[in-house]
Amino acid sequence: MAYQDTLKERNEIVLATAGKDGNPHAIIVISLGLMEEKKLLIGACLMQKSLKNIGENNNVCIVTKDNNK
Repeated sequence: MAYQDTLKERNEIVLATAGKDGNPHAIIVISLGLMEEKKLLIGACLMQKSLKNIGENNNVCIVTKDNNK
């Protein structure tokens, strides 16, 4: 399965970030799909901590799941 399939619109994914202190922060976000097959769009609701962390450290991790399995 290609990663594009798991990032289809309305799928839940986990977004993990870490600030400059290295403390991890993971939340569930909703995928709004891919732009140009490489830019992930996510709903930015209640993401203050994640956005702060991304400003301090732009390394992130996303975890997807196959909703059919």
